[in-house]
Amino acid sequence: MVYFDLPYPRGQLEITQTINYLTGASVVLLTEGSANIDGPQLQDQGSQETETGMIHVYSGDVMTPGSTFTFTVSNPDAKLEVSRNLLTGLAVALGAALIAVGVWFYLRSRGDKKLAPYTTASVSLPGDADDILDTIIALDDLYENGEIDTKIYHQRRGELKAQLGKTVGKG
Repeated sequence: MVYFDLPYPRGQLEITQTINYLTGASVVLLTEGSANIDGPQLQDQGSQETETGMIHVYSGDVMTPGSTFTFTVSNPDAKLEVSRNLLTGLAVALGAALIAVGVWFYLRSRGDKKLAPYTTASVSLPGDADDILDTIIALDDLYENGEIDTKIYHQRRGELKAQLGKTVGKG
């Protein structure tokens, strides 16, 4: 199965795919009303209702290795449309950036230099369990976002877990 999500700003896009394996059938699914498909190997099978809405189905026959699957996607209104995926991606990116800036300002405003531990190995450890857990969470977020080196992440996380164990053991 192959899935493509391709923009076509000029209102038309020709898709050509060389088939490397024997295929039992070729099927193209398209969101109803979003565009038109035309190709010599495809037959219009009409619309079908799915959990996510109406789709238009086009199907083709068996294809042998070395054959070429070609069809054209066209939409005369494409120049006027803004891709929903593009808008969603921009919104997510903006949201992530705002969250990162918010976390950075929050940690900076606390005055305990929690950003410094992520770039150096010689750091002071937070004092109480809540501070340690907050630091571990912030460290995990930085690691998941690729903003911290793996070696430093594991070293710092180990130090924090050890400190947490000592802090919880005191209470």
